[in-house]
Amino acid sequence: MPSLSFEHGLSLHIQRKDDALLFDMGQSGAFADNAKALGVELSAVDAAFLSHGHYDHGGGLGRFLEENGRAPVYMAKDAFGAHFSGRERYIGLDPALKGEKRIVFCSEAVRPLKDAAFFPAPSSALPDTFDGRMLKKEGDAFLTDGFSHERCLLLEEDGKRILIGGCCHKGVLSLLEACPADYFIGGFHFMKVETDSPSGRALLEKAAKKMLETKTLFFTGHCTGEEQFAFLKERMGDRLLRIRTGDVIEI
Repeated sequence: MPSLSFEHGLSLHIQRKDDALLFDMGQSGAFADNAKALGVELSAVDAAFLSHGHYDHGGGLGRFLEENGRAPVYMAKDAFGAHFSGRERYIGLDPALKGEKRIVFCSEAVRPLKDAAFFPAPSSALPDTFDGRMLKKEGDAFLTDGFSHERCLLLEEDGKRILIGGCCHKGVLSLLEACPADYFIGGFHFMKVETDSPSGRALLEKAAKKMLETKTLFFTGHCTGEEQFAFLKERMGDRLLRIRTGDVIEI
């Protein structure tokens, strides 16, 4: 394994039979440097998808557009909104990129490629695990971010359904209920759920139980949280696997 950079972020290269996709682009150009070290040709990517408008998923957007001169980049129409963690820390995208011609803004579900659906997170309510620091700024007002800019990708190949999420701010459980899948790849955004409090443990116990009721095999990392992953792993066993920088998942 070559030496790779890592950061708080997510970027997944997806090689299918007939095309290559990119889901998220990390918080910097590190994902592109890692791709080069791993022998992944970003110039060969046919389409890219952005899960939501946060820097740790779209901070590398500019670098991708430099590395690849042809692929469209699909994202929600409000991905370039003013997203904040608390009132002081801007965590959105680089607004200078909003006018890039290859960006395709989507308000509804789309099927841009064969056996690929890019769609809004289905829940209309925020989950109990929601991080209340997630805000959006409209004018001078800070409001709870309802994550209308969050999108998921569903791929179907050889009779299998592969569901890919960035952070699942609107709830991984509601997503799975609305969109059953054989595999899930992405973050659960449990990292702020306290494993040493009764309420936090109850939330994670419920999540583990509900996930085990599905037929899904889970690959997770990023915003799931180390302690939270360990808690879930004790209960979910080989149904829950960790993903790290440079890992390859073969389906």
